Amino acid sequence: MVFDLAQLKTAEVQPDEPMMRLLKCMKCRSIEEVPGYDGPEGGEGTAEFDQTLKFFTDVHVNGKCNREDLVMYALPVRFWVIPKVKESIEQQLKDGAQGLDIFGTNYYTTKENFSSDAMNCWIKEHNQTKDCGDYKTDKKQLKAGTDKERLALGLEIKAGPKVYLCDYCPVKSLVQKKAFEKKGLYD
Repeated sequence: MVFDLAQLKTAEVQPDEPMMRLLKCMKCRSIEEVPGYDGPEGGEGTAEFDQTLKFFTDVHVNGKCNREDLVMYALPVRFWVIPKVKESIEQQLKDGAQGLDIFGTNYYTTKENFSSDAMNCWIKEHNQTKDCGDYKTDKKQLKAGTDKERLALGLEIKAGPKVYLCDYCPVKSLVQKKAFEKKGLYD
């Protein structure tokens, strides 16, 4: 059973739910269970308030590792207590997760191609401006081109959210803000 680590980011966490942390040292490749932080707000990860974490990190820093080698992951205890999920999480943290390419879809290659195409669009078509007249227009929509195959299988043609080349643009946030302002979505 492979547990998708992305679930940790999207999992609904109740305010009173028990939490724990995993400390991974990239240099010595160790993973240690660290109790959840239970101190003043904003003090997590600080030497002054997070004494539990300091206890674990000092061993590494006083040894052959640096603070930059340490990565912290927070998760609800309910994930960690299921042996197969725990084993999967440990394996992915040690060996690296396949991420969204677990099914062999070339996700990362495709995403990189979209990012490259969006960069070329911004440089060549828009001359590196922050005003795109064709932001999220039909000609910028990315489509799978599988309409015929979906019909043959009896599936709906309209599947999933609309995705645009603009979603991969290096200045998307600036252009999107202007588009939202134009629609009156900002004060």
